[in-house]
Amino acid sequence: NYSTRPDGQRIICTHKGELALAAVMHLLESNDANTARYAVICTGNIASNGTFRHKLLENEAVQAVVKLSRRNDMGMMTKASCAFALANIAVEKTGHVDFIPHLPSVFDLCDNVDKYCQKYAALCVQNLSTNPRMWRPLRGSIKSLANIMLSENPHIEAKIHSTAAIANLAVDDSNKEYMIAQCGLLDAIVKILIQDRSISKVIIEMCAFMKNLTAHSLSHIRFAQTDQMMIELSKLLTHELLDIQFMAGDVFVNIFA
Repeated sequence: NYSTRPDGQRIICTHKGELALAAVMHLLESNDANTARYAVICTGNIASNGTFRHKLLENEAVQAVVKLSRRNDMGMMTKASCAFALANIAVEKTGHVDFIPHLPSVFDLCDNVDKYCQKYAALCVQNLSTNPRMWRPLRGSIKSLANIMLSENPHIEAKIHSTAAIANLAVDDSNKEYMIAQCGLLDAIVKILIQDRSISKVIIEMCAFMKNLTAHSLSHIRFAQTDQMMIELSKLLTHELLDIQFMAGDVFVNIFA
């Protein structure tokens, strides 16, 4: 509870030469499941404050949280809390290099059956994907994110974060080909445009994905060859939100460029 307040976060991170923060990092390795869980919740709360993220990175929080997430004796709530902490830490771009050796563990959290774990793991990937240097290392997340997007009953924010992350990764040309040839995302796009048409936030991110996917590459040709795709995309031109209409128009511009 103390770590939810800015003044508490400041004390934890600065008290007696960061002794309190070091103790939190140590508790992440506790054999007691409840102790470890509360320690990672504390870590996630501290990471929500941009002022102190660098302190967590200096204390190798990414490595410690990932190690906890891989423990078989930890329950779903603890794994979701690990994903929450990693998502908040990932806001700090200077720390993205710390994630690279541990990306398979982040992808595993995306594959977790728990909806909240998926939500925060997808947000972690979304935050990492804002960095162009991470686009290719994050390729391994695409199938996991696509599974969340296509899930029949996901946490809606997990679907939004997954779609936003894939939209960012689609800027990279090699990722575009992988998405189409290896992941079958053209069929996924059609399904999502049909089943989630009423969820504006999902459609906005999907439009961003389609725009990036069809820009500056031959993928727009494959896009146009999918009849149902063109039908569903055309429907967006009359969507109730002007932003979606404009973004759909941008996709058509790319397709027929």
